Amino acid sequence: MLLIVTNKTDVHADAVIRKCQERSVQVFRLNTEDLLSKYRVSLLVNSLGGWTGSITDALNRSVPLNELRVAWIRRPEFIADDLSDGVQKYIASEVKALVSCLYALPCITFVNDVFHANRARTKFQQLALASQFGVRIPRTIITNDPAEVRQFVALAAGDLLVKSVFTGNVERGGFEQALPSKRLSRERLSELCELVKHAPTQIQDYVEKRYELRVTVVGNQVFAVRIDSQIHDETRVDWRRQISLCPHSLTEIPDSIREFCIRFLHSQALLYGAMDFILDPEGNYVFLENNPSGQYLWLEHATGIRITDALVDLFVSLMTPKGHQDRRSEGAQVAPCDSDAGADIFT
Repeated sequence: MLLIVTNKTDVHADAVIRKCQERSVQVFRLNTEDLLSKYRVSLLVNSLGGWTGSITDALNRSVPLNELRVAWIRRPEFIADDLSDGVQKYIASEVKALVSCLYALPCITFVNDVFHANRARTKFQQLALASQFGVRIPRTIITNDPAEVRQFVALAAGDLLVKSVFTGNVERGGFEQALPSKRLSRERLSELCELVKHAPTQIQDYVEKRYELRVTVVGNQVFAVRIDSQIHDETRVDWRRQISLCPHSLTEIPDSIREFCIRFLHSQALLYGAMDFILDPEGNYVFLENNPSGQYLWLEHATGIRITDALVDLFVSLMTPKGHQDRRSEGAQVAPCDSDAGADIFT
């Protein structure tokens, strides 16, 4: 049985549920933005430390959390009501706290563990870790200090890339606008460096590209897709806003990079990751970042790569006593339970 924690518009969850139905794998879906209106959640611990819990949906279907073994934390979202209203702000905070309680439950193997993933998604530590594994990275600074930017620019051999530290969108006038990465000359960035006082900014040496890669890791399976972003001017710096312009194709990567991807995720106690690389003109693989909950479905549509199948394979393997025990030995956040019995759950 698989618990999926996500939102009601998540097409990735839809794809996994369809595949689970084909394989008679039982699934319970929790759309977090509907938690108060369509679900009932209870957790109880007695004075001796024994605990039980359940999630029940609007159709009165229920999952006993103390018998759950695997949960996929996909893309939970929360409705932001009028947060200027103190009561609504309080309620929103309590809902998030309740969901956080679910993330910390013993006995469950999470894909991915939220607490590990929150740390793992910070880009600066990703770059430092990749370098420790011997993989090339771009020289990078994250700062709100103009003086540090000037020093960084002074040591640059060529152009620089300016990008957000966390989010790629900003809301203006009620509409979400993209914040694509920008390639700037040393001279231009020197002129603009005072602006970092207003928001922390990430700056990197610009890396020239033959092409880019999205490498998706599911457990110990590695799927590499080549993205030819250099064909069109619109996508040469940042292809993410014009994905349809970039030809996608399956590709092979060196064993050393494949092994790095697996070791990188395991070192951060992750079971899934969506990793971005550049292949530079000299044939070097340059690591950019890893997204612990990155999108992948567009890769399947473009190339036929079978990442959904790999995810379901992983979930099924983790439902077995051996698979669950293996994850304990790899450092997943699980604890002993009284029972390994399955639950009768509806899709």
